[in-house]
Amino acid sequence: SNESKEISKMSLQLTEIVEILNKTFGFFLLSCFAFSLLETVVSSYELFGILVSSNYNTQRLGFCVFFNTWNVFIICFLFVVIFCCKIVTDETQKLQENCHKILQSENDEKVSKRLRIFIQQLKHSKPMFTCGLYEYDWKLIFKFYNAMFSYLIILIQFDKAMMIRK
Repeated sequence: SNESKEISKMSLQLTEIVEILNKTFGFFLLSCFAFSLLETVVSSYELFGILVSSNYNTQRLGFCVFFNTWNVFIICFLFVVIFCCKIVTDETQKLQENCHKILQSENDEKVSKRLRIFIQQLKHSKPMFTCGLYEYDWKLIFKFYNAMFSYLIILIQFDKAMMIRK
């Protein structure tokens, strides 16, 4: 029973730590996503313009390669952050599932009651990494790339329309 109380306490502490991390770094990560999206769209569009234009400028190409390389590092950092966030939320889900399995085979009423309370606690206080607008998970990465490619396609279409008018 002491072990279950300690696990319950640790679960609450984990949730509190996640809330502190959200308050401390949530906006920072959101701004990293936003600037990375903007920088990727602009430098990729510029790179596309350089590659399809007849006047090849090595200085512009160098800047585009530099910014795209820098963006790869930022995106890798964001992938690592989301991967770590996902590990915590997945392990919490596994813990909840394992508690349900144990509850199915438990005969002692005190232990069963304590497990039910702990399962309810896990349901209501899941550690969720968020900035307030988005949860940091793989869906956010897909939204990021969806937005990036959508903006790139729109810019390329506008560029082609402008070339046709000239």
